[in-house]
Amino acid sequence: MQKQLFTSIISILLVAAAIITSGCPVGGGCRYKDYEGTLTITKIPGPSDKNGTPERPDDKLFIFYTFTPDGDAPNEVKTFSKNMELTRQQIEQKEIKVDRQFRAKAGYIERGSCEPGPYLEKVENWR
Repeated sequence: MQKQLFTSIISILLVAAAIITSGCPVGGGCRYKDYEGTLTITKIPGPSDKNGTPERPDDKLFIFYTFTPDGDAPNEVKTFSKNMELTRQQIEQKEIKVDRQFRAKAGYIERGSCEPGPYLEKVENWR
């Protein structure tokens, strides 16, 4: 009985030590680092209705982009591609077009177990 208890305690201590030394605790204490860079629009879908019916301003579309940081960044941030959903009206108001570039900030987790990222935190100069 004592041997099983001792083995259980040692196992728990080893797991705790592994978590502490890994630099990535489970839950809470998340820390992100922001990376300044350029967001480039790569694709905007065409009309969803092929019948010739005009698109409504509130129709939602996914726009695709790549983010390139200004300086040194982890491989996951160096060039990542994602999409975001905007309405047709927002796309027109913000003058979003393929190959248009915007200044942006991306966040990436440095420590903890939150959103593994990278994720787009802010796009500057949206109108």
